[in-house]
Amino acid sequence: AYMSPEQAAGTGKVDHRTDIYALGCVLYEMLAGEAPYTGPTAQAVIAKSFSDPIPSIRRVRHAVSEDIDAAIEKALDKTPADRFESTERFVQALTGERPVRSSTRSSKKRRGVTVLAAAALGAGALFVGTRLAGGGADAVGDPVTIVMAAPIVNGADSILGRVVAIALKRAILESSHVSEIPPDEMEKAFAAMRREPTDALDQATALEIAERSGAGAVVVPTLTQIGTAYLLNATVLAPSGETRAIAAATAREESALIVALDSLQIDMRRELGESRGSLQQSRSLTRVTTSSLEAFRLYAEAWESSTDDIGRTQMLLEQAIARDSTFAMAYAELTDFIYVAGGDYLAPLEQAMRFRDRLQPAQQIAIEMYAAFYAERDFVKAVALANNYVTSLTTDPNTDPEVLLNAYDRLNWFYEELGDFERATENLEQMRIIATGLLKREEQVEEMWFVEGLAGYLAALQGDAAGVERALDRAGEYGPLHPYQAGAIAATLNQWGKASELYRSPDMPLDWRPPAGRRLAAIEAVRGRPAASRAAYAEVLQGAQLTQDSSVVMVIRLEQATSEYFALDDPVRASAVLAPLLNQPPSSEPRLRRHHARAQALAAAICSSWSFAPIEPPVSSLRCGGEAQSDSARDRIETLERLGWEALNEGRLRDAIRIAAEPILARAGSEGSNARAPAALAYERLEMPDSAAALYDRLVHRTAATFETGVPSIVRRSFALRRLAAFEGEVGERAREQLRSDWVDAEPEFRRRVVEVVLGR
Repeated sequence: AYMSPEQAAGTGKVDHRTDIYALGCVLYEMLAGEAPYTGPTAQAVIAKSFSDPIPSIRRVRHAVSEDIDAAIEKALDKTPADRFESTERFVQALTGERPVRSSTRSSKKRRGVTVLAAAALGAGALFVGTRLAGGGADAVGDPVTIVMAAPIVNGADSILGRVVAIALKRAILESSHVSEIPPDEMEKAFAAMRREPTDALDQATALEIAERSGAGAVVVPTLTQIGTAYLLNATVLAPSGETRAIAAATAREESALIVALDSLQIDMRRELGESRGSLQQSRSLTRVTTSSLEAFRLYAEAWESSTDDIGRTQMLLEQAIARDSTFAMAYAELTDFIYVAGGDYLAPLEQAMRFRDRLQPAQQIAIEMYAAFYAERDFVKAVALANNYVTSLTTDPNTDPEVLLNAYDRLNWFYEELGDFERATENLEQMRIIATGLLKREEQVEEMWFVEGLAGYLAALQGDAAGVERALDRAGEYGPLHPYQAGAIAATLNQWGKASELYRSPDMPLDWRPPAGRRLAAIEAVRGRPAASRAAYAEVLQGAQLTQDSSVVMVIRLEQATSEYFALDDPVRASAVLAPLLNQPPSSEPRLRRHHARAQALAAAICSSWSFAPIEPPVSSLRCGGEAQSDSARDRIETLERLGWEALNEGRLRDAIRIAAEPILARAGSEGSNARAPAALAYERLEMPDSAAALYDRLVHRTAATFETGVPSIVRRSFALRRLAAFEGEVGERAREQLRSDWVDAEPEFRRRVVEVVLGR
């Protein structure tokens, strides 16, 4: 920040020509290699300018053109009236569009004192790039590791500072020459400094981190605004604090910032020694991010709120996509946030797949992996892609070990879905190695008990109660297990009472309470406690309505109707929950249309029921809607589900069995139980008990209480057990014994109406 001579003297009228003077100071010092805004170097230059003339910039930097030299001289004129009359005129002089003609330099002395910093000028981007150490502009150096300091923001919105940081980090991902210091090295440096790690590194901290970690440079981004114009610059410092290079770009207005940022990142990478050929192959920021600054601002704001408010983060990402429908990064992040919130994540996932060529390579593999697993339900393909994803992260020096740990976790889950517990166990050992490395960070001890919790869950899937206890004992050495994870383990072992307590835990983190509440509601239904289940569903439904996301609301209503029918054996109440969903016309939005098809399928199931309870008219009249459009494999599964129930209801038993044998269902996990259930009933009606029992038994074991698919899985397990309980011999007795355990604390009405009938007491 700089004051003009008239401001320093407190005389004369101060107007916009003062800003021209301030900008001249900034440009002069940038070209001269001085740090323009902070630190003793800037102060020394400013103090010196009071008494001594500042020499021509061409004496300091020979490559500077005469036009720029003359323009800066005029901007720094001591007399305000002799400066440029506007910033636009200054731009024209700097770019040579309307140069300042001066045969000799003025002998006037220029003085400067600090004020708030300068205006940015250029239309699009005006570059000032200098290499202050080593080689010319085309010189190519060795690959360099940098520490990125937090952006300095002067007079601008702090979110725009976040935009600058995200854009520059995204540019680094495009570079094979420049990489950011690995997170584990950052942690080691903080530990040596005896300081808590932080994402916001001031310049002094970044320099110390660089020196301790052996990084080659520190990059300090700066964003300055005066009026509607912006100046962006990236100062490259050696770990000693010496300035190595400065790259700068300017934007006349906010809408030109993305273009200016793109120019800045290219110049920054050039100054760090990246080859011209490599830079020419780089994709522009407008392609890998967005050309809309407003979309980028919303994306950055979403990141600011991501740890505090998932609902707000989701809303901001959706708003960003509304500004730019090709914003692949936003689609990818939105998929994750909707997934955590429990909504329908397939719509943004499909869009992320559509624009995946705009993503960074590792993120592109991740999106393809998620699509294979969630949309295509092709677990073999998902495992192959997950292994590729792990490999890409392992070979990337910028990978955070926690991200790698999460990638192994996803791979482990895919192995579990395939039933390949041997490879899942081997994969778990790799996770232990990573988590052990993370133990060096005191605050990351939770990663170790997370891994041991997964070991307990893997043992529970295999029915190994002793293995579960061993894993939980190991986890206990590092701290209490996450209540959600502990609840999933208890539910997988059919310990419903314990699972219910865990999902009610006051220690449940706020962002996990909505999915925990939904699982609690389903478990209470399995336990034969209708009042408790309905109260839990009412609570989570109230929370979902506050998000104003109709997709989440529909999912919860469908889960409740599923619980009423499959677990509580109450088709009348299930009909009442379904009626509002069925009475509204199918939406054109894919995810809402998908939920409508699911509601139709459940209505068909109720109409196929052998229960004595009457079916409410809204359901019976609307159960046979038109064919659902199939936008994805998930759509096709749900369409097959509805067709399977309708075939059963209409007496087309062979069709119901054939539908369940469709190739798409062969790859489906617990979702496939929706369409396999009518096939099992069809086998019963054809008096083929062995085939029916085999399919029911598969449903019981295939619908274990997994982390993500636990709500529908648990209640359909209860349905399959009730059907098996009617069988003679060992298979029936086993099912009846399990039901006795499930319903030990069932409410009296449920015990009279269902338990005593099924168990024959």
